[in-house]
Amino acid sequence: DFAGFTAHTPLTTTLTINNWVGNGAGGITGTDDRLVFAGDFNTFVAAFDQADVSFGGFGSGYKAIDFGGTSYEIVPVPEPSSTAIVGAIGLLALVGYRERRRIGGLLNRQAKLS
Repeated sequence: DFAGFTAHTPLTTTLTINNWVGNGAGGITGTDDRLVFAGDFNTFVAAFDQADVSFGGFGSGYKAIDFGGTSYEIVPVPEPSSTAIVGAIGLLALVGYRERRRIGGLLNRQAKLS
């Protein structure tokens, strides 16, 4: 447990975690570097906003994983890279183009049958 949660002052104090190489999927087993704490995760979430917690290499933001109210783990929430965003937009454009052609072909066939 972190002592002094109530003393945390938003916008003036951040929790920075460097060299984190833990299991991004969470879970209560494993030997990777992890941040598992005793207690209720709601105390942590109430004290630290997403912008207050930073994982080196991942940017700000976290997810608190509850292990039944007795312990919790803090893991980073990776931000999508610009490459992933461009790739997703390209994929959506390709699917949209393909569907437009498919629907256009169906409409042309329907018009010829009429």
